[in-house]
Amino acid sequence: MFSMSEGVACENRPRFSGELTLPETNDHYFFLFYPAHNEASRRSTILWLNGGPGCSSLMGAMAGIGPCHITPDGNNTVPNPFTWNENYSLLFLDQVKEIDPEQNEDQPIGTGFSHGDSKPATSLEAAKQIYLFLTNFYGLMPNYVPTSLIIAGESYAGRYLPALSDEILRQNQLIDKGRQSRGIRFPLQAILIGNGWTDPKTQLAHYHTYGCDNDNEYKPLFDKDRCTKMEAASSRCQALMEPCYSNPSRWSCIPAGLYCQHTLLAPYQHPDPMDIRLRCPHQKYYYAIEQGLETYANNPDVRRSLGVGEQAPLFENCRSAIERRFLMTMDPLLDYSHAIARALHQEVAVLVYAGDMDWICNWRGNKAWTMALDWDGKEGFNAASDEDVYTDGSVKAVGQMRSYGKLSFLRVFDAAHMLVS
Repeated sequence: MFSMSEGVACENRPRFSGELTLPETNDHYFFLFYPAHNEASRRSTILWLNGGPGCSSLMGAMAGIGPCHITPDGNNTVPNPFTWNENYSLLFLDQVKEIDPEQNEDQPIGTGFSHGDSKPATSLEAAKQIYLFLTNFYGLMPNYVPTSLIIAGESYAGRYLPALSDEILRQNQLIDKGRQSRGIRFPLQAILIGNGWTDPKTQLAHYHTYGCDNDNEYKPLFDKDRCTKMEAASSRCQALMEPCYSNPSRWSCIPAGLYCQHTLLAPYQHPDPMDIRLRCPHQKYYYAIEQGLETYANNPDVRRSLGVGEQAPLFENCRSAIERRFLMTMDPLLDYSHAIARALHQEVAVLVYAGDMDWICNWRGNKAWTMALDWDGKEGFNAASDEDVYTDGSVKAVGQMRSYGKLSFLRVFDAAHMLVS
């Protein structure tokens, strides 16, 4: 079943949104699709996924790269002058997750407005669901089948995206060999990962270095005594993570995760782990705009205009029950960087970018895993220089980028976890 609402976004741009039901799984996916403003570019598409796990991509649409931003009170929308929609069609998708056992069993609970019977608990399972959605969606929207596809996202999408790239490239190979007659070949051009969580072992090694250096006015984050303890704990964490990587199981991974969490992440006592500059917590929200987003998305008129299904749950930006399910499978502790190496081998461009005010998925850890990545261009990438980056008309550098071949890493100065928001 395909239920779609055709509307006009705040800049008089076309918008398609609604619910796609997959007959194979009885899953109901909520989506937002904005065709590129430049008609010649409408088959160049960016698929955007937010992280969590369990957070809605409506945040990426309405407070990130979409053509409209919600106002802080959630009662209106305004044009986004920095939208990526000018030369790219934008597809935002909320994934289907399990029914929350703490809720009424008859109440469907998923990411954002999505809901269904499936219970994916790993990024690999989620990737298969996303691919199934894409084939069904574009089967019903043939005029928009991408001739160029970029998959992008932030935070836990640093795991979704590598897994999805593997699935897309695998399915493309089956189609090329004639083993998949009903599929759609998606020409994967690039992967964009913002402040992602991709290679936990490597990234965990850099909480101490990030928190204890003094490279900006907000740091160091810890005193000398705490830094000494974190340095010792970091070595122990690496030793514990080794068997989790070489032979992953609950017995090898969960103790490692608990130790590393307790000794390296828990010492951070500032209110907002996604922005070290902030000292005032927003109660249950890391970002004040989250409250406005929930107000907007739960407005009955908005739900109707977006084509939200009658059985869709009350909108919450992030759902903790989904995060707990992923934790039980150890998915947050597994290494997904190998999929990035495979994508690079198939000439897919990869950009990893990170705002340097983020603690939870900090830039040092993200840069480290790109340099540790085992791929054909590793030597050249590690030997490359970090070059200053300027925006149009800027006198002061806004970041530093290292590039070699198809891989780039960008550190963005004075930006936080959700730097596109």
